[in-house]
Amino acid sequence: MCGRFTLKTPIESIRRQMNLFEIRPQAPQGFHSIPRYNICPSEEILVLRKGLRSPADTARAPSVEFLTMQWGFSVEKTKRIVNTRAETLLDHERPPRGEPARRCVIVADGYYEWKQEGAHKIPYYFFRPQQKIFGMAGLWRTRKDHAENRTESCTILTVQANEKVGKIHERMPALLDIEQTLRWLEVDLRRESLQDLLIPAPNAWLQSHPVHHRINRVGIDDPQCVKPVYYDQQKSLF
Repeated sequence: MCGRFTLKTPIESIRRQMNLFEIRPQAPQGFHSIPRYNICPSEEILVLRKGLRSPADTARAPSVEFLTMQWGFSVEKTKRIVNTRAETLLDHERPPRGEPARRCVIVADGYYEWKQEGAHKIPYYFFRPQQKIFGMAGLWRTRKDHAENRTESCTILTVQANEKVGKIHERMPALLDIEQTLRWLEVDLRRESLQDLLIPAPNAWLQSHPVHHRINRVGIDDPQCVKPVYYDQQKSLF
């Protein structure tokens, strides 16, 4: 699963790394003006999706757009589905609880996972070499409240962990590079292509190290979150 992630990369660098896109910026003015080291469920996150178009606008293919969404499908007042097993999509061809959803990509440059060590859980930070950004395959949907207000939210798809991540946790996000992101966002993507994309990333794709358990606290969001803290030095902190 993926319960926290990072997006420290400046928006200008994100655009450069995604130069294959003609991106329409829909994110609010000033969004992601500061690095994020501990993004938590229910917060606004940066997402890529195919732009929406009116039924009358059929002459032009939908473009890719940046926008923000709330992380997690709200299913109860206090419960959110922040992760969804990819097998749910592949086996049943429907999102959680059967509600309609479409494909999107969550933009990130690292994520956290926890390893059970006796009675404690040690957080680990996973990231790409050279701090490259990556995508996490996701689903998004729109929900109306009683006042007819519309909220767009998303969930991250997870797959069985590769051998390297599996030493920490049995699941991992379905990670996408730039080319795979383009494919994931194709409107008419076939089931076989979905299966090709929803697989564990190669072992060499990610690096990792243990970090301080302070990231467990909502609101802690600073560079110390991603600094290596090794277990022998950390035992006294529990």
